[in-house]
Amino acid sequence: RGASDQTEVMYNSYGVPVGKKRNDMRKYIRVIVRERIPIIYDDWRKVPLDIKETLWTHFQEKFKWSLKAKTQVFKWMGIALRGFRCKLANEYILPNANNLSSLKKPPLDYESIRKEDWKNFVDKILSEDF
Repeated sequence: RGASDQTEVMYNSYGVPVGKKRNDMRKYIRVIVRERIPIIYDDWRKVPLDIKETLWTHFQEKFKWSLKAKTQVFKWMGIALRGFRCKLANEYILPNANNLSSLKKPPLDYESIRKEDWKNFVDKILSEDF
């Protein structure tokens, strides 16, 4: 992508994105997090730095980010990861806890989830520790 294809982003004095494009950015972040961060990470802080930096580079190509916004973007990525994992647990796994055959494969809506990661995630959600 060229610089002219980037979306301009407005910031407040703390480096937090504001304005009309803020919600577009957050939606985009949620999509990218769902597609690119394995669900095996149950905590954003456990996601390897190289994955985070790759995503940051990707977002810089899409939006004109200030370096000050990096912290906020990472916070949003963490929130998106947690929200996605909760959605999977509450909408797909827990309602089908008595029908394990339906949980053998990831939901069709989320083809990017690796089968092995899905199995481990289901096992974790259905464990007594959860």
